[in-house]
Amino acid sequence: QQQQQQQQGDSVMPIRQHYIPFSAIRSMSPQEFVELIVNDLRAAGVVAGSNYRFGYRASGDSALLRDLCTAAGLPCTVVDLVGPAEPGAVGVVSSSKIREMLCSCRIEAARKSLGRPYRLVAALNLGQ
Repeated sequence: QQQQQQQQGDSVMPIRQHYIPFSAIRSMSPQEFVELIVNDLRAAGVVAGSNYRFGYRASGDSALLRDLCTAAGLPCTVVDLVGPAEPGAVGVVSSSKIREMLCSCRIEAARKSLGRPYRLVAALNLGQ
């Protein structure tokens, strides 16, 4: 777990980041995945796109996520897919498409799709 702080208006809010290897969650059922979010990560809420799939073999969808979160008392918001932020970007924006653009050095296309420059957040261990 890594803690950072984010400025929001006049207050400072801690940001919790967790890294969970995909190998640790890939065989989880949708129910087990939501239990992880609720019990282990203690998330305050979940936001997912309307095309979100999760659980073993993508057996869960955004409607099931909403139902499971509601049953667990966890707020869940399902959002519509996002179109390009600026003229010149193409199609629905997704993390997969942004990664593909970045991997193929199409930085300007990623910027137009995001409506802002891409940013990378990483922890650096200086001197190692």
